[in-house]
Amino acid sequence: MSGYCNTMKHEKNIIISGGSGYLGSAIVEKCLNEGNSVVSLSRGTGKAFRQQSKLFRHISCDIGDEQSVKAVVKKIVSEFSEIHAVVHCASAPVKREQVLSESAEDFILQFSVNVFGGFYLFKHVAPFLLNGSVVIGITTKAVHYPGERMKSGSYMPAKSALSELLRTMRGELHQSGVRVCEVAPGFMPGGLNRDIPKPVMDFILRKSEPAEVTSPKEVANVITNIISGSMDTVDGKIFMLPGGELAEM
Repeated sequence: MSGYCNTMKHEKNIIISGGSGYLGSAIVEKCLNEGNSVVSLSRGTGKAFRQQSKLFRHISCDIGDEQSVKAVVKKIVSEFSEIHAVVHCASAPVKREQVLSESAEDFILQFSVNVFGGFYLFKHVAPFLLNGSVVIGITTKAVHYPGERMKSGSYMPAKSALSELLRTMRGELHQSGVRVCEVAPGFMPGGLNRDIPKPVMDFILRKSEPAEVTSPKEVANVITNIISGSMDTVDGKIFMLPGGELAEM
């Protein structure tokens, strides 16, 4: 890894998986508004209005396929001399059933995107990260608290595994000067939860405490602050949202 270190604020080159999704789009938007260059990886297409920006590019990528990820990272590195941040936001759809009732295919898909996708992305980007760069994985606040959970198939086990992957990576990358952080949002009404019927959603929101519900905007704000804002020296932290409660990995 490079020994590059620069404390001055400047444009960052950022890779974001799942950048076309509900949460990923908000993160991409915020990063662009901060003057950063963003490469969005997803199976979908980048939003047209963002494609007009010289700082934005979308690359189609199957995050669960190592050869696809490896080829995309090689392409990105050939275009950018520096990589400052990688954010793993991609996630598979949530199945509203008990995990042992889920099909093997759906179980594998959830781990393929959340865990193996993160592993492939981090593995192939890591050799090109600079001293002071940051790896960020997006999990969920629920994996860090006990209690009964909504039926969500293998989503929670996959996010728990991603959290442990980040913890392990933090120990391995720390001496190289690469920071590792986890962002763990609370319940978000849209995105992966958009399939919840409106009466059920209204009930959940009425029952939930304000501290349990967050928004893509809040998540995006925290991520840009970790990368290049007021928290750009933070390492080995879990950011619980909303509220910004911090925990050690």
